Amino acid sequence: MGRWQLSGLLVQLVAWLLLLSYSATAQPSRMSRSAAVTALTSRIVVARIPNSIDSLRTNADVEQWVRKHAVWRKHSYFYPAFQLDTALINYSADCQQYCAALPVKSWSVVDLDGNGRSDLIAFRLRKSFGRFSHEPYIFYDYGANDGIRTEYLQGRGAGPCEIVSVTQLDGRPALIFVHHVTPPQSDGFSSPPVLQMDTLVHRFGDLVEYNTSPAAPRFSRLEVSFGFDCCASFTVTVHADRKLEYQVGYTSGSEYYLFNGERGKFQSELDSAQFEQLQQLFQYIKPDKLAKSYAVNWTDAGTAWLTAEYGNGKIVRVKDYGERATWGISRLYELIAYLRTHQRWYSVEHPYDVPVR
Repeated sequence: MGRWQLSGLLVQLVAWLLLLSYSATAQPSRMSRSAAVTALTSRIVVARIPNSIDSLRTNADVEQWVRKHAVWRKHSYFYPAFQLDTALINYSADCQQYCAALPVKSWSVVDLDGNGRSDLIAFRLRKSFGRFSHEPYIFYDYGANDGIRTEYLQGRGAGPCEIVSVTQLDGRPALIFVHHVTPPQSDGFSSPPVLQMDTLVHRFGDLVEYNTSPAAPRFSRLEVSFGFDCCASFTVTVHADRKLEYQVGYTSGSEYYLFNGERGKFQSELDSAQFEQLQQLFQYIKPDKLAKSYAVNWTDAGTAWLTAEYGNGKIVRVKDYGERATWGISRLYELIAYLRTHQRWYSVEHPYDVPVR
């Protein structure tokens, strides 16, 4: 999605025009074109696999369910304090305009990830330093084995506006997320955050921006480094022949070696299905539209460096402080970082060495 700096009475008009434009551009599946985007109520779908979320009927039901079932950061972050924001309190005039223009509910039930089980989207009322705000959360149900996964919807900039509206695109649930972001190519602090409207769909295993025409070329080399602002801590590279490289512990300063707990250069080969998923996600995120740098407006965040070679000699390089440049890129980082601990690596320098786990 593009970015707009929005203010005053123009916000409501822009929001409705954007919703109408989807009806004209989206390619519906088993739906009429005029029905490509549909505002939905709190109860959206009847899941194929019944779960406890299906029984929610009132605000009190939702609050009790979250306190009982949801776990955040390995402990019950919400219990006993979770409270729905039924008034959707905002301290931004622009945000108030969006609340009036978009169908925003305190909570919604929808099978967002398409696994047949209902998920819950709820606004938590938060009080900090005497002021109230709200936080949008998604509670995914992954079944008896994997349980409930909690995701806080947060963009690239901390601000007073975080609004989620549930819609449909191509016959599937989607989210319109209005939130503050820091401008691209800023340091995250010198420029104030601006409002941005993202349309998000659940694909590639997580939320990504909706893209009607993912036509970018496939990459021939994809490299992502993770670390802190000054130096990379480890690097994973994916080549067009599915060969993988993993380098760790080669930055200056012993603290990076200690942080990793391992050191070396390793190689492997990526499974064809995982490789195809990376290729399709790379095509989906519109690499030609990426800026050279992004930054969040808070401290002590990690940094990712993305370098991709694709097409006929094209190269994209992105420095991403906070690893939140876009939703699609954030998902790409997750898939790349996953390889570090879930791949069988072989040492380049010493054939019998393996990374420390």
